[in-house]
Amino acid sequence: MPENDWVRVTDKDTGHRLSVRQSAVAHGNYNVLKSPAIDPVTGDVLPPEFNTTSGQSADPKKEITHG
Repeated sequence: MPENDWVRVTDKDTGHRLSVRQSAVAHGNYNVLKSPAIDPVTGDVLPPEFNTTSGQSADPKKEITHG
């Protein structure tokens, strides 16, 4: 795959899905997806999909203490 081609990735640090150039994959903490990075109808690069969860689950049984 040419390095100027677009690929869809998940950023392992944030969980965001975005389209990046193939050449950028080696420089980031990405997981390459099989889904397209380009809209097949318009040919535009797909916009990012932001992860809205923090990756942490709240445990109501735990108390937060400040000391």
